[in-house]
Amino acid sequence: NWALHGYATFGMLVRGQGGSEDKTVTPGAQALGWMTKGILSKETYYYRGVYLDAVRALDVIQSFPEVDEHRIGVVGGSQGGALAVAAAALSDIPKVVVADYPYLSNFERAVDMALEHPYLEINSYFRRNSDPEAEEKVFETLSYFD
Repeated sequence: NWALHGYATFGMLVRGQGGSEDKTVTPGAQALGWMTKGILSKETYYYRGVYLDAVRALDVIQSFPEVDEHRIGVVGGSQGGALAVAAAALSDIPKVVVADYPYLSNFERAVDMALEHPYLEINSYFRRNSDPEAEEKVFETLSYFD
């Protein structure tokens, strides 16, 4: 619908999801999916790369001569909402952000209340990793991405 209203649009295919590849190698075990990939360090956490992909996409979009660099916005829902917020926070390019029910926020509460995936993946990770410091390391990492 955005294009029908005269807006230039760009959709981001998240690495490793929806048929795209994710060939990054991360240390340590993960449970099930992407929520725990590289989760013991902010430098290796999966969403670090995803957030940087979103920022880089803005650089690419801004480079197109057909795009008014002063009128770029980011929009998304759920994971897309989280990426919209992250991209707007990490880049000066977007002038507006619309995040509909952003996922990847308030991790401690989400993990505590989760009844289904993807947040249950973190609970599964805790069950598989009995290191008493694991939970502390996980929430320290997640604090950088919340």
